[in-house]
Amino acid sequence: MRTALLSTHGLVARYGDFQALYGVDFEIGAGEVVALIGANGAGKSTLLKSIMGLLRVAPDMVQLDGRPVGGSQPYRMVAAGVAIVPEGRRLFSGMSVADNLRVAMDHAATPHGEAWTVDRVYALFPILKEKQAVPVQSLSGGQQQMVAIGRALLNQPRLLLCDEISLGLAPKVVREIYQSIPSIAENGTAVVVVRTGRGLGPLGLQPALLHARRSRHPYRPVGGYFP
Repeated sequence: MRTALLSTHGLVARYGDFQALYGVDFEIGAGEVVALIGANGAGKSTLLKSIMGLLRVAPDMVQLDGRPVGGSQPYRMVAAGVAIVPEGRRLFSGMSVADNLRVAMDHAATPHGEAWTVDRVYALFPILKEKQAVPVQSLSGGQQQMVAIGRALLNQPRLLLCDEISLGLAPKVVREIYQSIPSIAENGTAVVVVRTGRGLGPLGLQPALLHARRSRHPYRPVGGYFP
């Protein structure tokens, strides 16, 4: 019987008086890769922020391993095995690739399988090993995104949340980044990828549709891939 690693239940999220999510039900199991797709403003990033503890929600609205964790502080979510690759990457400018990666290791969760190490990240993205001493602001957008993913992996996540990791990148670079996802998931890590739309060939992602803001449709993996 399939057991959800993470699930949301009637999730409601607000920015002040503005309600962004209306009753979201979503779940993902260990090792699954799900693309959360929808139009701009549908609430995709808000859902990730709510899971990560960046927005306050009721405890029972987000569950990890069946335990309520909604509204937990982000550092507690990291310690529980949830990591996020934020939109815009948010790297430490002026620091090298290697230092940006190592900073994530100070508060990492206990590895649930084979531990992610800097060398393992370099094996996933070989260009980063070549650039390890280079300040991150000197990298291309695609290389910076690889650093952001590697930094999140060094948190030793059981669940990796990726917010618009293809935004503004060339199609060739996007394919290269998405081709790394199976290697991440094969160790049992669940991956949620926020995407604004379809395209760029069969990426092997299960789509979960995030509909209009007021929809109460359950957002669950439905199988298939992007044509």
